[in-house]
Amino acid sequence: MTPLPTPKLDGLLAHLRARLVGHVRRYAIGRFLLVGSGGLGLLFLADLALDLPGPIRALHLVLLLGALGYVGWRYLSRPLKAIPERVGLAALLERAHPELFELFTSAAQLSVAEAESETQRGMISSLVTRAEARASEFEFSAVEDSRAPKHALLGGFGALFLVGSMFLANPDRSSIFFSRMTGSGPEWPRATTLTVEIPLTAGTVEFSPDGERVDVSCARGSDIPVVVRAEGVIPEEVILEHAGGARTVLSVTRGGVFRTLLRSVQEDMQFGVTGGDDQDGLPLVDVTVMRPPDVVALAVAITPPAYTGAPESIVTDADVEVLAGSSLRVSVQTDPIDAQGVVRVLPADTELTLEAGQWPLSAGGEGAAPEPCREFSLQPTESLTFRFELTDERGLVNPDPGLFAVRVVPDRAPDIELLSPARGEVETVPGGAISLRARVADDHGVGLVRTELLTAPEAAPISSTTEVSPIEPWSPQHKDARFAFSLIELKDAQAEGVAGEALSVVAGQTLQLKVITRDKREPQSAEGESTSTPILVRVVSADEFLRRLQDRLARVRQSIAKLLDLESERVMQTSELLRALEGEEPDAAGSGEALSLANSLRRIYGDARSISRDLSEVSDNVIHARLDERSTGLFTALTAATRSRTDRSFDPELWRDLAARDDARAGLTGRLVGVTALAIEIAEDLVEPARLAVLRGSQSDDYEALRSSLREALALQQEARAKTEVLLAELAEWDNFQSVLSLTRDILNRQKSLTERARNYAKEN
Repeated sequence: MTPLPTPKLDGLLAHLRARLVGHVRRYAIGRFLLVGSGGLGLLFLADLALDLPGPIRALHLVLLLGALGYVGWRYLSRPLKAIPERVGLAALLERAHPELFELFTSAAQLSVAEAESETQRGMISSLVTRAEARASEFEFSAVEDSRAPKHALLGGFGALFLVGSMFLANPDRSSIFFSRMTGSGPEWPRATTLTVEIPLTAGTVEFSPDGERVDVSCARGSDIPVVVRAEGVIPEEVILEHAGGARTVLSVTRGGVFRTLLRSVQEDMQFGVTGGDDQDGLPLVDVTVMRPPDVVALAVAITPPAYTGAPESIVTDADVEVLAGSSLRVSVQTDPIDAQGVVRVLPADTELTLEAGQWPLSAGGEGAAPEPCREFSLQPTESLTFRFELTDERGLVNPDPGLFAVRVVPDRAPDIELLSPARGEVETVPGGAISLRARVADDHGVGLVRTELLTAPEAAPISSTTEVSPIEPWSPQHKDARFAFSLIELKDAQAEGVAGEALSVVAGQTLQLKVITRDKREPQSAEGESTSTPILVRVVSADEFLRRLQDRLARVRQSIAKLLDLESERVMQTSELLRALEGEEPDAAGSGEALSLANSLRRIYGDARSISRDLSEVSDNVIHARLDERSTGLFTALTAATRSRTDRSFDPELWRDLAARDDARAGLTGRLVGVTALAIEIAEDLVEPARLAVLRGSQSDDYEALRSSLREALALQQEARAKTEVLLAELAEWDNFQSVLSLTRDILNRQKSLTERARNYAKEN
């Protein structure tokens, strides 16, 4: 039996198969578009953000193709193979319509089966007829669900749209991405691009042709400025990545510019620059540190001013101190020897040219070839510093040139020390004299020394003859010293026979006496002149001079009276100590009391010496006043003795010698000199030996030596006390003598006046 035809059922099943194939294809296309678009988008974003290396990009492409192949197999090939044949399709229809009771399945199976009988054939024919009738009116609404394929297809196209829009919005980057998909292709354009500048003023900066390397050559110790410019997106910070792992963080200043300064670079270094998405560390900056040109030797030839007479000297490798007016020739040897440059002088900030010269210090001895050097000359007027700014043939400069100092010492004006008169005010009488002694010293040489006398504020100064002789300087800063002596004689303008009026004075007049000196500096200026403190010379009458002399002697008498009381106390103290030690062994208390006694005698010696000095000053004033005609020899002797005395110390022997003269035994002046010699004898010959005897005894452990010393001291003190009483009596007599002398001078003046009146009367009649 031939198979029964089922055209309508076959068409229904064929239609179902076509619909199932369409759903599978739509679903597969949706998944394919979704995975492909999403994968491409993810790869694009990953490569854009991470700048993936070529092998990783190639691996990603392989993975994407593998994913697409899996999608084709998973969602297309396998589902298509899973679509059933006629019976399976009929079963799908019956699953959605259970009321068919396997009508389509039975018809599909029995239409091709062999019927064993007519009855069986009729039943199969009836079944096929009913299946055909039902197939002609069958609806697919309950059989299939097309939403999943549609959603998958819409999702795929949506992903394709989004990714495509992203690619279309960035055509340049999309083109670069597709070119890079295979692992090669161009680099991504960065959002941030960093460029490096090295504005080095001394040294060399070279950029490689590809811009990936910067070679910097500089001198050791140089400061290297680094400027990083950011274009595009400005990062918050830029980092210098050093080869050793160190990092330097730079903050933005303004306009996308980052700056830093590598201070005092001492060794080679490398560093790259990263910031933002520019992370390749290029260009790589390679710094090579080289030895800079420097000063290896310095010699300063100093030529002092000619007036000093000092020879030329050379100072090496050190600061110098020179006299104002000196000339300097500065020679320098450099490394390398051919280094060029200038000298900068501070604080004036001027430049001097370095010229070729010969090294002043020969290292090879006599006959050796001169060594070349660079040199310059100057004559400083004030203290200064200078430095050598050197440049070698490579363009390197010394980043830290040393400073050399020149200290200019001014030629100070001479120093004047007045030795006598010892006081700033001196009293004398018409016809008196003044002995002026002074020491003058200078740091480089004393020039003119003169003595000036000013008789009135408006009068021209009168120069007095001044004797000048060289002496040894008394302080280290002085190199030359002079002793100046001038004897100023004041003539009585009212006396007869006055030879001139240059130094004529009258009572009541005040004079100024001063020493003026210059040093030897050239040219001469007011700065090289010194003037001593003026000495006021008050000219008084003879009576006024004697009254003031009497006042001074009265004060001296008071001092002598106090000295006498002290001497009496010490004599008593010495006697008591000596009695306490008689017949007893000395103990520590006795030695201590003796030492206390010696200290007390020291005070007495000081007071006695002070009285001697006061009396010597009074005697000196009286001798120079020349009130007594019989004191001419004393005046001459005193002048001769002090003419060569170059210090101001008190010399007791001078007054002893004056007192020993024959002309010092009479007259006003001679009596005063004798009183002075007596005061000196008390201090120097009695009090001081007594003190030394007590001190010697206090330091001895021998009982007999202590007693002997005290006896010697007691005898000397008793003699000193006796002579002090004599001295006090002499001064008391001096008052009477001075009163008689004043009365006599008054009588003489009256007689002179009467004689003058008689002479005038005789001429008129």
